[in-house]
Amino acid sequence: MSSPAYPDLGNLRLARPADIPRIGIVEAAAFRHSSLLQWHRPYYSDYPQDLYLNEKVHIKAAMQDDRAIVLVAEDSYKINENELAEAFIPSDNGWKAPVEGAKVIVGVLWIELAQDTRRKGQFSTSESGQNYN
Repeated sequence: MSSPAYPDLGNLRLARPADIPRIGIVEAAAFRHSSLLQWHRPYYSDYPQDLYLNEKVHIKAAMQDDRAIVLVAEDSYKINENELAEAFIPSDNGWKAPVEGAKVIVGVLWIELAQDTRRKGQFSTSESGQNYN
């Protein structure tokens, strides 16, 4: 049985493997302000780079999971965005900042589908950036 067509995603799009460094930056910056950080990463101040690296590992695994959907939202890049985030973002993170105003990922949504979903594999992403189906 084939997967049903999925609806128009509007301003969202499926994440691609090439997005992983930027997604790591966005998630690390967002999670840095979470009240859960003290519980999830009690030694953040000693190992701040671990948050960024961990987020990259988790999102890559989600993108390869045949029951997961990873969507991203894009908006205009602001050249001073690093000044606005208190998260530690390694300078050698694999992402090259574009010119101000270029579209960049600013949000991430990760959904895990039910075990018996007919959409299994429909949204997982290959290394080439193409959906598996």
